[in-house]
Amino acid sequence: MSSPKQKEPTPQQTPKQTKEKPGTGRNTFVYVGTIIILVIVVVAFIFVPSARGPSDVGRLPDFGTYAGTPIRYEQGGYMARQVQAINDQLKSYGYDQSGNQFFAFQVWKGAFDRTVVHTALLHEARKAGITVSEDRLNEAILEAPDFQEEGKFSLERYRETSEARKLAIRTSLREEILKNYILEDALSLRPSSREIAFIQSMAREERVIEYVVLPFSAFSDEQKAAFGRDNPAKFRRIDLSRITLNDEKEAGTILAAVKQGSQSFEEAAKAHSKDAWAEKGGASGSRWGYELEAELAQAQDAQTLLSLKAGEISPVFKTAAGSWAFFRAEAPAVEPDFNSSDTLKAVWEYMNKWERGKIEDAAVLRGKDFAVDAAARGFTSAASSYGLTVRQAGPFPLAYGEPFSGGSAALFRKLSGEGLEGASTSEKFMTSAFSLGAGAVSEPVLLKDAAVVLRVKEIRPADDSGVQLIEFYYPYLFAQAREIELYDKFLASPELKDNFSTAFFQIFRNE
Repeated sequence: MSSPKQKEPTPQQTPKQTKEKPGTGRNTFVYVGTIIILVIVVVAFIFVPSARGPSDVGRLPDFGTYAGTPIRYEQGGYMARQVQAINDQLKSYGYDQSGNQFFAFQVWKGAFDRTVVHTALLHEARKAGITVSEDRLNEAILEAPDFQEEGKFSLERYRETSEARKLAIRTSLREEILKNYILEDALSLRPSSREIAFIQSMAREERVIEYVVLPFSAFSDEQKAAFGRDNPAKFRRIDLSRITLNDEKEAGTILAAVKQGSQSFEEAAKAHSKDAWAEKGGASGSRWGYELEAELAQAQDAQTLLSLKAGEISPVFKTAAGSWAFFRAEAPAVEPDFNSSDTLKAVWEYMNKWERGKIEDAAVLRGKDFAVDAAARGFTSAASSYGLTVRQAGPFPLAYGEPFSGGSAALFRKLSGEGLEGASTSEKFMTSAFSLGAGAVSEPVLLKDAAVVLRVKEIRPADDSGVQLIEFYYPYLFAQAREIELYDKFLASPELKDNFSTAFFQIFRNE
């Protein structure tokens, strides 16, 4: 291989600047945020069982392939360098994979993912017919850290480097240049000035609200009992045994044998039943009427079971799961007692699963009464008379779904507060908060487990410095999102044959 020119590259000779990947730019605010996020992620992986390092058994198994190219750990290879790089990075934060198999898994999985993306980018470059000229490669060598001395290319250091090492560096530089060609093309799209201005407009005005939470759990025992009395059959209770078969004809044959006395119910259950109660002789315990309705293909069949006398055996019924079953009543059905805490608990569980709308309606109705009262005589006074706590949230901007609000360096203030889970993704909540004037009280808004009534306490402009920051930070997040999307595409590609877990656990042996 010919030696590069000895003189320091002129501006014309300086290699083309490759596009900085998101997170490596000069925005200190963004960089610090990225580092903090990394540390948080690392901490989540350190308290795990221990393991030895890679087994020394010759060449390691392949971790998979991408478009037929092996994803392989080889000394000095790309994956090996990534394992070392991730280890070095994490050790700088005080974490070490030694003796820790789960942590080692994260390090090696990270290196595997990087190698998959590396291989995929090179594959795309080959498909596109992209090559790297010798001049371009020599320019990159002039900038290679291995040959730098006091910030300049050192011919002496270059000559002292072995030919094998020079070849490895050349190969690595060629691959990086090819990858960057693909990345520059794939990630060349940038947000327009209008898009940035729109994002800024979302942050220009902020709201402070005070609110009350009317939880669904406030649904009273009297309301539960009233619902139960309107639906008594659902809360009758009966102790049953059952035999379950996969075939209707077989179920009929066994039912006939049990009724004729040639085989006891318990014997038949142990010998033939295909459910979890077979070993108990079919004893399935006490069931509520609504549970039987859900278990059977025809809900009305539950009433037949509830009418059985002690010791009486039912016909064969089709279950909701598609199997066939017949039952024996161990005692007559018990009528519901709506003064019983167990019965009221069953009513509540049923309503939460099947009649949640009635619970929501009750919370909304109470919220409407409160809103009328609050508008007439004041939010705090009305809350006191209703036994509700007034809470405050904000300031927060009109950022539906809280886009770009994660991490330490966020575009928007996050909407948070007790009882406000899901508020940022509620169109009605955000519309109420930003369409009402100062002092106005909203209609009740349904969130996760409560209805919320809010009052706009303050409307104010956002801090200008935060809004201006968006102009610089949003393009970074935009590029980061596109890069993640590209990488996820490669990692989910049908070209990838992923053998990572199998290979990893072949290499690492439990102590």
